[in-house]
Amino acid sequence: MFVKPLRPYTGWLISYNINSLVQTGVLNITPNGNEGSIWASGAGPAADSAGNIYFLAANGTFDTTLNANGFPKQGDYGNAFMKVTPGLKVADYFTMFNTVGESNADEDLGSGGALVLPDMIDANHKTRHLAVGAGKDQNIYLVDRDNMGKFNPKNNNIYQELAGGLGGEEFAMPAFFNNTLYYGGAGDVLRAFQFASARLDSNPTSTTRTVLEYPGTTPSISANGTNFGIVWAAENSDPAVLHAYDASDLANELYNSTQAGARDQFGAGNKFITPMIANGKVYVGTTTGVGVFGHWIRLSTLFLGFPPQPVHTKSAPTVVTFTSNAGLTIKSITTTGDFAQTSNCGNRLAVGGSCTISVTFTPTQKGNRSGKLTITDSAPDSPHVVNLDGTGR
Repeated sequence: MFVKPLRPYTGWLISYNINSLVQTGVLNITPNGNEGSIWASGAGPAADSAGNIYFLAANGTFDTTLNANGFPKQGDYGNAFMKVTPGLKVADYFTMFNTVGESNADEDLGSGGALVLPDMIDANHKTRHLAVGAGKDQNIYLVDRDNMGKFNPKNNNIYQELAGGLGGEEFAMPAFFNNTLYYGGAGDVLRAFQFASARLDSNPTSTTRTVLEYPGTTPSISANGTNFGIVWAAENSDPAVLHAYDASDLANELYNSTQAGARDQFGAGNKFITPMIANGKVYVGTTTGVGVFGHWIRLSTLFLGFPPQPVHTKSAPTVVTFTSNAGLTIKSITTTGDFAQTSNCGNRLAVGGSCTISVTFTPTQKGNRSGKLTITDSAPDSPHVVNLDGTGR
């Protein structure tokens, strides 16, 4: 049941001692006004290495009369991108030139979450400290954390703005991986925006074919370092759907939980659910529980032993079967020592697919010879290894 908030209400940030839970600070971001709640569709505040806190405030009172330092005279920061010190003092902010009109139209920035980005080098070789956020107006706001832009009634003094960058209102927060930003607005496709010289390309480099209904999605990323990135997105439908996309090309869907019929369905969807990834599993909340997805790999054996083989002669092949419950990108299949392989795996394994790898042994000298068959792929527990052993005679 939705309970409409009763006015007057205001947005609060409260800090507590981590050991004693004694309250250590309080900040009301609209102390002389109304609204300005901090909700961000369930996204938590972001923080930089100095402990400064970043969040997007919802629609509410913004004092357009500023003091000499460019801050609202009455301390009211409704509908603003906020930077707050660890001591809960407002350090900086940004709000758009039409912030009052957006608040009056309930077109608030605070429906989305803020993301602090890693340091980037711009075209002039200057290090930039950036953060990004978006809300109901469908614009993507990229702020310089050292000078966020404050308020100007005529134009937005901001590091970069992608006006209409999203195809729907934002009720989530983005993800970042390999210099790419991923956004999933309500009733919109999931979009990937590439950074170049510390600025976002205005057009997405790739998008999903699936349109994600209200409220859109907060994507999560799994990867092996900077390789084999997978973008996980939960769809608020009945039944809910978990999607897995190739991070380098969102048009390439690796898996979704409806592909195997009822096998992977896990209940009705819910708003503001973010897939959580831990220890090779993906966890997704629903209205009644949690769906747990594991990406398992099966090798027909973890050890191949070859009978004694004359030196410099090739053995008959022995076959290893490689199976996965989800789509895989295969980067390489290699052997070491006096062993060689051929396979029919290609560079892609379909959902529930399998392939075979034929291994042969050609001893280069007499005695015990050992090696490894290694399969490197996009699974979280990659690489996969089969130990090889043989004797030359």
